[in-house]
Amino acid sequence: TTTTSSSSDVSSTSTDVCFPDLYESNDVFPVEVDTATVSFQPLTICPNDRDLFKINVCLPNFGKQLRVTIFFDHNEGDLDLHLYDPDFNLLDSSTSVTDNEAISIPANAEQYILKVEGFSGAEAQYWLRICGTGCGGDHPSCDEVTTPDPCDGVNPVRRKKRGCRNFCGHSFFSYYQSAENAGFSGCTKSHCECHENLCEGITFRRTPGRCERHCGHNNYIFYKNAKDAGFVGCNRKHCECLENPCEGTMFARKEKFCRRRCGRGNFVYYRNAENAGFTGCTRPHCECLS
Repeated sequence: TTTTSSSSDVSSTSTDVCFPDLYESNDVFPVEVDTATVSFQPLTICPNDRDLFKINVCLPNFGKQLRVTIFFDHNEGDLDLHLYDPDFNLLDSSTSVTDNEAISIPANAEQYILKVEGFSGAEAQYWLRICGTGCGGDHPSCDEVTTPDPCDGVNPVRRKKRGCRNFCGHSFFSYYQSAENAGFSGCTKSHCECHENLCEGITFRRTPGRCERHCGHNNYIFYKNAKDAGFVGCNRKHCECLENPCEGTMFARKEKFCRRRCGRGNFVYYRNAENAGFTGCTRPHCECLS
């Protein structure tokens, strides 16, 4: 099966290209699907393509049945559904000219083959649903199966690009005026797609003075562009805190502060902590003696 990619409203344009999906390649040999956990992801038939699925039925289940449905928009493309036995003898078909096709499978054989294809080479996106009694444990009853929401997974935002920025928490995103352009066929809501945050881990500070407040000392590097600090693709300002050269000092502006802390005359006062062995620290320092 294949899917179709679309271009973003914001940055780039491209031609439609078909890519393998979850069950590819299954156009020659059928892929086995669990009736309980069959994917609810959209699948796609491209021109002259077909999808083959193998379904196992747990016996004895006589008198019960499975129901297989493919949901699609007939205006996008006319898809047909066929049922075969393991030897590829045709058992049933659903080939209407409206939306969706469905087949009921009696649970009196162990295995069946399903084929989904486009009429006269048609292409369309579709959803595969299997309900009823099959292998795989708990799964929805046929009454619980409904047409899938084409906007399932869409992240609509109200304030366009600003809404995307608030939703993602950073400025690396794609904004689509219509989610159809992001691959959500039939959904016309706006959609925000978040990308990797290339500024993850930076400490944004506008000025060096704010770096000093953030680090708690004056030993830091201020980058006007975070790219210079190794954040490829991030052009925000960045503050990198280095080792605090004044770590462990007893800051005292004047000798009288030393007297209060250490006792009268029982201290050494340094106007520059470098003189006490704190390399790179020019703050006043008080050292209490025993």
